[in-house]
Amino acid sequence: MRAFQFWILLLGSFVVSVLMIKQIFLEREINKARAELVDSQETANTGPAFENAWKQLAMRVFEDSRQDTALNELLKKDGVQVRANPAADGTNQAPSAAAPPLPMVPPKISTAPTSPKTTTSPLHPATH
Repeated sequence: MRAFQFWILLLGSFVVSVLMIKQIFLEREINKARAELVDSQETANTGPAFENAWKQLAMRVFEDSRQDTALNELLKKDGVQVRANPAADGTNQAPSAAAPPLPMVPPKISTAPTSPKTTTSPLHPATH
């Protein structure tokens, strides 16, 4: 084997090794992004169920605050307004509890590809 062939084979094996290592890191990033996507889809799919639960809670608070004056005073003290929304037929059947809005934390969405060196979460000490 000539020296030239040796260096060509060595360089080629180095390039293949670097590409394999890069593939491992890219696959990890794709799996993380896929897991985030699945979590986001599950959150979006459970939205209507939570909306129904909030409506039922609002109805329960409305009914209980009409019967329990202490609860009504506590809600007023905390700034929660309990009132009945007029329905389409003009009756007061659809109650709602207007509470101060909770702060929304937008999900982290990055459009730029990230390198394995820049992570969004701290690494475990054993992975350094």
